[in-house]
Amino acid sequence: RRAGERANAERKRSRETSLATVCPALEEVAILHRTMLGAAAAAKLREAQPITETELQSVHLMQPQERNRAGKIFGGFLMREAYELAYATASAFSASSGVASGAGSGAPTLVAVDDVTFTKPVSIGDVVSLQARPESALARTNLHS
Repeated sequence: RRAGERANAERKRSRETSLATVCPALEEVAILHRTMLGAAAAAKLREAQPITETELQSVHLMQPQERNRAGKIFGGFLMREAYELAYATASAFSASSGVASGAGSGAPTLVAVDDVTFTKPVSIGDVVSLQARPESALARTNLHS
């Protein structure tokens, strides 16, 4: 039970310190600035491609077969849908830009998944819209979905 309380407290703290609610700290601003400078330098190496040409979207009507014991949509199903969209986006982007994404195969490779937080339950009958886009394309493609 204590582990659950600690996890809930950590999620609450994470929501309260999220960039969606508070301004970035000076250290975070410096990281963003370095990232922006790196992206600007990378853009000089190749012709820029509008993000609208690399972004993919999907819309899903939530069905009862994907419900959990609480009658809501199972989080693992939502994560799989997000992963599949990210994979398709990476595949399409790497094919159109010539970026090699896989271990010699040209196929995208999942390297890591950041912490996944579900802020609200998804009910049966809800319409869920997902979108994915490449974040960078230097040595590898990072996707946010």
